[in-house]
Amino acid sequence: MNTAPDGKEESALRAGTRRYWEEVRSGLRKPPRVIAKENREKAQLEFYELVRKQKEAEDRLANQHEVLNLKSEALTGRVLASKQSILAASQPFTPVTGVYFLVQGNVIAYIGQSVSIQARIRTHQTDAKVLFDAVAYVPCVQEDLDILESLYIHMFQPPCNGGATGGGKAAPFSMTQIAELALSSKGKLTK
Repeated sequence: MNTAPDGKEESALRAGTRRYWEEVRSGLRKPPRVIAKENREKAQLEFYELVRKQKEAEDRLANQHEVLNLKSEALTGRVLASKQSILAASQPFTPVTGVYFLVQGNVIAYIGQSVSIQARIRTHQTDAKVLFDAVAYVPCVQEDLDILESLYIHMFQPPCNGGATGGGKAAPFSMTQIAELALSSKGKLTK
């Protein structure tokens, strides 16, 4: 495909160029160097205006932080942590799998298990069946949850775990099943 201008197009281009430069010489148009210089100056002024506005915003934010720190100190006796210190101290959130213990006073009131102990404990906070004022947990792999929870329930007999037939506390595995597992060479327990 030929993209070179033909004779008529070339004449029109030359005429347009000639007209442009005549307008520049007569003062009707600005020369390209002047236009480029003006555009650079305009861009530079816009940049400095943006920098000025950003500085003003940062100053307003700093003043707001100072005011909030004064209020915090008056109300709590503490100043607020900075964004940088909060971000530096942040850690990835990972759910903890394991067996947890809900403690009331000096009594292990309930023993449970979860693949996300934090989430499970939140559900207990809205449940009036189990009162607790402290929490502890033992992390473990998901495959060991039933056996570990059962062992702890049989050992501590927490009052809020409910009763099982035979007088013990409800647990995923009975003591008989746990004994069978301990004696078996398979190492697997079935409910």
